[in-house]
Amino acid sequence: MREDPLVMPIQILVERASKFDGKADGRVQYYSKTGEPFFSMTNNIDNPKTPTEVFTEELYCDLISITSREEAHSFLTQHPFLRFAYYRQPDVPGMQMGEYETVDSYCDFMVRAVEQHNDFRRYEVLLQRETLAPSPEWHKEMLQIYKKYFPILGTKSASYRTLPEMRNHLFEQYGKVDEVVEKMMELGSDSGYTYEELEEEYFEGHEDLRQAHYEKLVKQVNSIIDAQMYEDMARFIDQVNNAATISYDAAELTLQCRCSTLLSAMYMMLFVAIHNQDEYRICSNPRCHKYYKVDKRYPQTLCDDHMAHRRKKRQNQRKYKGESFYAKSPGEEE
Repeated sequence: MREDPLVMPIQILVERASKFDGKADGRVQYYSKTGEPFFSMTNNIDNPKTPTEVFTEELYCDLISITSREEAHSFLTQHPFLRFAYYRQPDVPGMQMGEYETVDSYCDFMVRAVEQHNDFRRYEVLLQRETLAPSPEWHKEMLQIYKKYFPILGTKSASYRTLPEMRNHLFEQYGKVDEVVEKMMELGSDSGYTYEELEEEYFEGHEDLRQAHYEKLVKQVNSIIDAQMYEDMARFIDQVNNAATISYDAAELTLQCRCSTLLSAMYMMLFVAIHNQDEYRICSNPRCHKYYKVDKRYPQTLCDDHMAHRRKKRQNQRKYKGESFYAKSPGEEE
């Protein structure tokens, strides 16, 4: 007998903060060279009684749909009491704002952070697909995302600045042929021979051995990079989610995730979506790039706004057809 899995209800809450009001938290007001006021990015709120708002699916979709400074400005205007991020929060290198920012630089940070979140969400979707049905194209896309954010993911060796640099080092580290290394040790360091010369002599006339060695090396390096990629991506999401405070509301029988920023709430929602296998898509309307959550029972291709417009249009069409039918009914008096 199949048992349905138990699902714990989860509610994500975002703390309310003071809005951008032209002041720097009561301090001396600073301005940029162009005359734009700077605002404090420091989080001075550390009170469990701080008011919160529910981070809804609609709010999440509005947030991850931001692609420009203008859209970030619009979102900020609609939600003036929700702070996207604070100075040094989350504590993730390469993903922090300065202690003071202008509204424009704050919005630019939002755009970059949302793009990164969407790339990470795409990575997690591809990872789930790869687990079920491996695909070279999906894996290539995952590596492209990993390469894009490699400098800020915090790999085990800080000496690697780029993914190609890491790959080249691994090829050098694991590319040695044991027999050639042993021969070089026998000859001694004063022999005048380099490893490359001895290796060429070893493979000369044996292209089959050279090819077999290369294929084995590529497989080994790719396996190491894949393992590091999975670890780095998972650790990064965990680092951002560590900013959230999780508790259990016994009265509501709900797990509550309290986040001080929208950035933290956004990644917490990503975590929930991964485990619930929720899918988010961009509206298929070519003039719209808004995200929406796909209904698992009745998948749609348009966002909620365009679906509402389509439903209203269909209702009007049915209403019009009904009125036309009755107007033309035979024997009906005017």
